[in-house]
Amino acid sequence: MLFIKRSKAIAFQSILKKASLMACLFCFYSNVAAQDILSIPQSKAHDLALNMQWTEARSLVKDNNAYSIYITSLCNTLELLINEDKRLVEPYELIFDKQLAYLDSQPVSAEVLFAQAELHLQLAFVYLKFEREFDGAFKLRKAYQLAARGRKKYPNFLPMLKSHGLLQILLGAVPEKYNWVLRMMNMEGSTQTGLAELQLLSNSNTFTNTEASIFLALIHGYVRQEPMIAKTYITQLIDENSSKDIISFVGATLALKNNNAEESLALLKTLTPDDLPAIDYLTGEALLYKGDYETAIKSFQQYIKHFKGNSFLKDAQFKTGICYQLQNNQTKAIEHYDLARAISHENTEADKYANRVLNSTDGINSKLTKIRFLTDGGYYDEARQAAQQISPSDIPSIKEQVEYYYRQGRLAHLSGKANAARLFYEQVIDMSGDPDTSEWYFAPNACLQLGYLKKQTDDTSAAKRYFTQAIAYKKHEYKNSIDAKAKAALSQLKTLK
Repeated sequence: MLFIKRSKAIAFQSILKKASLMACLFCFYSNVAAQDILSIPQSKAHDLALNMQWTEARSLVKDNNAYSIYITSLCNTLELLINEDKRLVEPYELIFDKQLAYLDSQPVSAEVLFAQAELHLQLAFVYLKFEREFDGAFKLRKAYQLAARGRKKYPNFLPMLKSHGLLQILLGAVPEKYNWVLRMMNMEGSTQTGLAELQLLSNSNTFTNTEASIFLALIHGYVRQEPMIAKTYITQLIDENSSKDIISFVGATLALKNNNAEESLALLKTLTPDDLPAIDYLTGEALLYKGDYETAIKSFQQYIKHFKGNSFLKDAQFKTGICYQLQNNQTKAIEHYDLARAISHENTEADKYANRVLNSTDGINSKLTKIRFLTDGGYYDEARQAAQQISPSDIPSIKEQVEYYYRQGRLAHLSGKANAARLFYEQVIDMSGDPDTSEWYFAPNACLQLGYLKKQTDDTSAAKRYFTQAIAYKKHEYKNSIDAKAKAALSQLKTLK
C-alpha cells in the first residue's frame, strides 16, 4: 500500500513539476474578453487583477456568486505564486476551504463546477510552489474529476475547456512508466486533446479565451519548441487587448527564452507595475545577455532585495557574481559567489545549476560564459567575435573543450547553419562519455537539438533516436526540462505516423 501511495505521489509530482512554470504564468495571466457572463463589477475586478491590484479587485467581488469566488481565489493564487510570501499561505488556505465549502453546498451548475475545478487546480499549483507535492497531487486529481464531470454534463459550456484542456495536457505529459497509476485512478490525458480544446476556447467569445491563447503560447514556446507559433499568439494578444501588462510580461519571458533579449527588454519597459520583482529578475537576465553588466547587477540586486520567496535568489546572486567576473572585478565576483553559496534553497533548475557550478572545482570560464550569454540573447555576431578570440590554451580541461563545441553548436544552430550545428553536437556527444555517468548538460541538450533538426527534415527515425538518447542522461541539472521537452517531442512524432 505504501508503494502504491508513493507511486501515485511520484506520478503527480512529475505532472506538477513539468507544468510549474506554465501553471504559474497561466494562473497569473487571466483576462476578460467578453461581458456576456461577468457583471460590470466582476469585469472591473478581473481588470484590476491583471494589474496586480489584488486588494482593490477583491473589494469589488465580496458576494458569493461563483464567478466572484473565482476572481477572489484568482487574486489570492496570484499573490501567493508571484510573491511566495509564506505568511499568507495559511490564511489564504482557510479562505480557499471556505470558498470550496460554500460551492459544495450549492446546486450543481456549469458555473459552480467551473469554479470548483479552477479553485482545486489553483490550490494544487500553490501547494507545488510551496513544496507540498502530496497535497498538490490530490488537489489535481479533484480538479480532474470536477472538470471531467463538467465537460460531460455541460458540453456546450466553453469556459470549462480551460481547466479540462490544461489537465489533459498535464496528464498527457506523464511518463509512460507511471501510466498505470493514472489508469488505476481512472484518469487519462491527451496532449492533442488538450491543445484542441484550448484552441477552440481561444477562438471563442467567452471570457476565458485570452487565458487559452496565453497558455497556448506558453505550450508552444516552452514545451513544443515552436517559438514562432508562440510569438504569433503573443503578438495577436497585444494587438487585441487594451490591458497589455500581463501579456507583455508573458511575451518578455518567451522572447528571452527564445534568444531575443532586445525584444524582451522592449516589452519589459512597457510594464507599469512597480511591485513585481520578477520584472527585475527578467531585466537582469536580458541585460546580462546583452553585455550591460553594470545595469544587470542593479536589476538582480533589486530582485534579491524585494522578492519575498526563495525562487531564483541563488541564481540572481550567482549571476551578479558572473557580471562582476565578466567585468574583471574578481573581488566582487567572489563576494557574490559566496553570498550565493550561503543560500540553501534551490527549487528551480537555474538555482540547481548555480549550486553545481559554485561547488565545482572547475571554476567559471569567462570567455565561454560570454559566448553563452551573447548567444542566449540573440547577439550572434558578437558571440562569433568572442568565439574567434578563444585559443586552445583558454580551454585546457575536457569539460571546457566539450562546452566550447557545445557553444559553437548552439551558435551555428540558432544562426541557421544546421549542417555545422550537427557536426558540433555530435562532437559534444562523443566527448561527453557514458550517459549513466556524464554530469554535464551539454550532451543531453545536444541530443535534444539534434532530434529537432532531424524532425525538421522528416527523419523521424533519427529524431526518435536522439530524443530517446537525451532522456538517457541521468545526472545533469537540467534533466527535468530536457526530459520534458524530449518526451513532448516523442509524443508529437507519434501523431505524425
